[in-house]
Amino acid sequence: ARLGVDKFKDGKGTRWALVDGQPLIGVTTALSVVVPKSLRDYWLSTTPNKAEVTLTNAGNNGTIFHNMLEAHWHGTPYKETTKAQHRVLFANFQRWITKFDKAVPVEVEADAIDSSMLYAGTGDLVIDVTEHGITRRELWDYKTSRQYSIKTGWQLAAYLKALNKREPYLTTPIVGMRGIHCSYSTGEITDFEYVHIDFCYKAFLASLSAFIALEFNNMSKYGIKLPDGTKYRYSVETLSNLMEAIICQK
Repeated sequence: ARLGVDKFKDGKGTRWALVDGQPLIGVTTALSVVVPKSLRDYWLSTTPNKAEVTLTNAGNNGTIFHNMLEAHWHGTPYKETTKAQHRVLFANFQRWITKFDKAVPVEVEADAIDSSMLYAGTGDLVIDVTEHGITRRELWDYKTSRQYSIKTGWQLAAYLKALNKREPYLTTPIVGMRGIHCSYSTGEITDFEYVHIDFCYKAFLASLSAFIALEFNNMSKYGIKLPDGTKYRYSVETLSNLMEAIICQK
């Protein structure tokens, strides 16, 4: 069952995760500080029409393909009308996954919540895969609009560390991370395994700390505007202690 990670935008347009009435920093929001908004704005300003269309199409295609895969892992048919390219890509994904001797889904759309670190997000899939007689538990992230990157590893590590703090992963932890690129332009499915999990997690924490520093006044003094119009304020002590804990991690 989903644990309940809702997403919302505050008055400034910043995206947050809402868990039990508490705003937490979305993993992808924290990572957004790695790619400054000014670079994205420059890209949009140089090719505004093409860029906006690209962003819209990529988002729509990504949502459709994620929904198709989610239905697949739940064992239910995907009922929405899809373009031929969606069906071709899905068929290629089904062929690609036969590279494993066995692939058994554990949790689809896995809510990763670490309230102590003030972040939350949702992993695409936790799955047990068997190769050469060895089974291990992995966390997967699908990319359709672009290739997986080093930042995908940081994102996956944040999810993995949070997920491994709850069952069923306390008993059988996630030990692998894999980015899967599903290309609409070529129909190809390619994957990349991230092996340096602790390094990726530290890189994420650096981004998280930078985000808190940038949003310090908004999170403490002014408060984060919630969907119901109220404001949630973190104490300066809470934010300062968390940043210190992140910086002092070895």
